[in-house]
Amino acid sequence: MSMAMSQSKITGILAIVAAVVVLGAAPALANRPDSKDPSTDGTGKMALGVDITSAGNTEQTVGAFYNDLPAHERRTLVYGCRSIAEAPAFANQHVLQFCGILIDITRNVPPAPPPPRWF
Repeated sequence: MSMAMSQSKITGILAIVAAVVVLGAAPALANRPDSKDPSTDGTGKMALGVDITSAGNTEQTVGAFYNDLPAHERRTLVYGCRSIAEAPAFANQHVLQFCGILIDITRNVPPAPPPPRWF
């Protein structure tokens, strides 16, 4: 009986230790760059679909970065930044700064076309 009691105590202690380890790791896992929270993603990949880490933070560097992209990625960035500007609460600060600059330098890009009507 005492052997079974000791084994159950050990199992209980191991369960508690495992729970503490998991709960202790939760904040670190939540702040990973690949987390599902766009506010933790400074690369812009999650919010914009394009990695903007090499874009810089001036009008000249953002403009050069933008002009070097293929047309479909430029459209993705412009429309993504306009969407973020409408609801900036969940965007990363780096992404917000990039989008502010990009919106300024792409004022003449027409708005996104409406989605197709399927019925």
